[in-house]
Amino acid sequence: MFRFAHPELLWLLLAVPFLAFLIGARGRRSALGFSSGSLVQGLASPSRFGIGALALLFRSLALAVAICTLAQPQRGSTIIENKSEGIDIVLTIDLSLSMWTHDMELDGAPSDRTAVVRRVVKDFIERRPNDRIGIVAFSGDAYVVSPLTLNHEWLIDKNVARLQNGLVPEMGTNIGKALAVSVNRLNSQASKEAKGRVIVLLTDGDSNIKDKFTPKGAAEAAKTLDIKIHAIGLGEEGMVKFPRFDVPFGGSRRNSDFTPQRDRLGNILFSLQPSYINMAALDEIANITGGRSYRAKDTATLASIYDEIDRLEKTKVNTIEKTQYRDIFPYFLYAILGLLAAEWLIVRVIFARLPS
Repeated sequence: MFRFAHPELLWLLLAVPFLAFLIGARGRRSALGFSSGSLVQGLASPSRFGIGALALLFRSLALAVAICTLAQPQRGSTIIENKSEGIDIVLTIDLSLSMWTHDMELDGAPSDRTAVVRRVVKDFIERRPNDRIGIVAFSGDAYVVSPLTLNHEWLIDKNVARLQNGLVPEMGTNIGKALAVSVNRLNSQASKEAKGRVIVLLTDGDSNIKDKFTPKGAAEAAKTLDIKIHAIGLGEEGMVKFPRFDVPFGGSRRNSDFTPQRDRLGNILFSLQPSYINMAALDEIANITGGRSYRAKDTATLASIYDEIDRLEKTKVNTIEKTQYRDIFPYFLYAILGLLAAEWLIVRVIFARLPS
């Protein structure tokens, strides 16, 4: 972009042709006097454009450029600033033993629920570059996998990849504790300044751990703090394909103790086990906080649910366009010097004239 800081001075350009006319009309005094011009008429053939006129042209152009220089020419560059009012989001993800269930597909092949969640969560994070996002994983207990962060590359590469079956050692499903830990992360002083605070809870079962933090109590605490909870129930109900494990259930087993049995070709061996999702409890949790509850039986539905949550929880981004100008008058000074030098070279050197 180009502009003059003082464009009103450009009106002086109107005086340039007038001055040129006055100087050209007056001309220079002749070195010799004649009583009549007819005495020398015809001594030389007429010239369409005399050297004097050429010199006047260069000087007039130099004067015009000087006036433009006084008007302070400037070149501008546009800078676009995006000022966002981001949302703080905690992704609260169930990693209980039931997430081993193979009732979903990933890239056309049968897959366990956790692998599908990793893929969908990764896509969700990538679509929200202006939001701070954290991850809480839970089973019989709940742990912070990642604090709230804007470093989404680190969040995906170092933390989403950690969402593996067996990551949380305690067996069971403790939704109340998971929500309490998530609410605590969003109740920090830094998070209170966010435009919005949201928990996206994903589970494939029912809370079966007795804890001082109940799912309903945690939801009510979230409501008090103006934190919204969206709840997702994942997987099929009824009899589902569940891996056979090398160790039996019961006793003091931990999630990390279980490894699926495989055949000679490395394929997981399955048996049919019952699956139950308490959607009524998830509906209640979401309704208390003004959020929504969802049911996802397959990969496509789960992806569409996160898409809808992405649309619901919009981040406000203000685009500010600024133009910064810098003076470029040195280039005009170079032009003036060039014109005067050209005038001197043509008149004084190339077409040198006798002194008057």
